[in-house]
Amino acid sequence: MIRYLGRRLLNYAALLFVAVSLTWVLAATQLNPRALFQLRQPPIDPEVIENQLLRYNLSENVPLVERYWTWLSGVLRGDWGYSPLGVSVAEEISTRMWVSLRLLLIGTLLGILLGVAFGAWTATRQYRVSDRVVTGISLLIISTPAFVIGHVTQIGATWLNNLTQTRMFEFIGETGEVGDYPLADLVDRAQHLLLPTLVLIVLGAASMSRIQRNLMLERLQTIPGIHVTKPNGTFYCFPDFSAYMKDSQKLAELLLARVRVVTVPGKEFGMDGHLRLSYSGSVKEIIEAVDRMKWALDPNAPNEIYIGDRKCIRDWM
Repeated sequence: MIRYLGRRLLNYAALLFVAVSLTWVLAATQLNPRALFQLRQPPIDPEVIENQLLRYNLSENVPLVERYWTWLSGVLRGDWGYSPLGVSVAEEISTRMWVSLRLLLIGTLLGILLGVAFGAWTATRQYRVSDRVVTGISLLIISTPAFVIGHVTQIGATWLNNLTQTRMFEFIGETGEVGDYPLADLVDRAQHLLLPTLVLIVLGAASMSRIQRNLMLERLQTIPGIHVTKPNGTFYCFPDFSAYMKDSQKLAELLLARVRVVTVPGKEFGMDGHLRLSYSGSVKEIIEAVDRMKWALDPNAPNEIYIGDRKCIRDWM
């Protein structure tokens, strides 16, 4: 397990390195920092502009490979470079990182709470109008790119501000104009956090409310011999695997050892032959987990499968 986690961490580190490097190359080849100075009045001496760009490793007159190596060497020392005006990129990242972390933490927690609440409520009203409405809205939200939802909410917030002649929503920068009344700074920060937090809550609630449950049930029904009963709430289901193995403890151990899928034996709940499965993970995790289980149990499935970079051969049937 430690070796597996180590390989996964190395894979993520490699992906992060490639993504950051490609982002730098894209910025270095497509942005034009020189234009920031050329448009100023009175005009700035071209030699002064060139010296400024050379100082911050931004001059297009220096070969791209040389500039990349200079930047990468600085990153290894903790220096992420500077903007054309001399602002430290590392300082900008550190400031924005904590803002993003606050938004992510608040939005994720509230999104999970509301999503579970909606999911439990609609589970008790299966096939009714309210159940189908929530499912449709959830699908619409999840199918819409997050940046589109963000722009739409900004337009709506601007319209509401104009309608009420207030500044209820603020979405530019971390803070804005702070009044002189008690707790003015707290209110100002809350105004700036409100809109992005609402977007994160909507995205989280839509994902948690219905999609995982339906996806889990639909994928399980593709495994021959599995009997699935729709759960009435929470985010667990208890499919019947007795067609493959009546001892749920041995079945859970088999799935964990062979395909690294964690399940809870139904024997613990007086339902031997069943397994308790959680569908609180991401869509990708649910699909991959059920596909691994199907491969482990279905004799008609291919004899080989890759789990990560590990090739597995089914030799227990």
